[in-house]
Amino acid sequence: MKPWSSILPALFFSIFTFISCYKIETEKNSLPQGYSVSQIIGTWKIIGVTSDKSYDWDGNGSTEKDIYNTWNDCKKDNLYQFRVNYSGSYKLDCTSSKEGTWYLGGTTMLVWGPVGASLEYEKIFYMTTDTMKTQSEVMNPDGQTYTIIKVWKLQ
Repeated sequence: MKPWSSILPALFFSIFTFISCYKIETEKNSLPQGYSVSQIIGTWKIIGVTSDKSYDWDGNGSTEKDIYNTWNDCKKDNLYQFRVNYSGSYKLDCTSSKEGTWYLGGTTMLVWGPVGASLEYEKIFYMTTDTMKTQSEVMNPDGQTYTIIKVWKLQ
């Protein structure tokens, strides 16, 4: 019985030493983690819209990248409500509100649109508890593709 009592502590010491020295390496995940539906649900307001290239967004003869500043106050008075049941209510300006649908495609693509209109596809690339940034591509009559960034604020 004596030999086991002296070997047992040495065995436990060896096992614990080996375990404590074992290094676990975790690979860095370069893929975006994405977003969940619960982060989208709520009422949002667009507070900024920019383009990666200048274009005459308001048709006044001068080019600009800041699309939001070309909007009149009525167009800036917008609200987008994304509901739990994937329906939505979109106040597009002072006088126009429309019902519609929305969903989260994969974990990064916000797809939404009023009934009877084509769907908007916007990639979410930034989100906090009260701010969301989306990116979409548009082709204008000049044939160039523009990247549009929208900044949304949770109301």
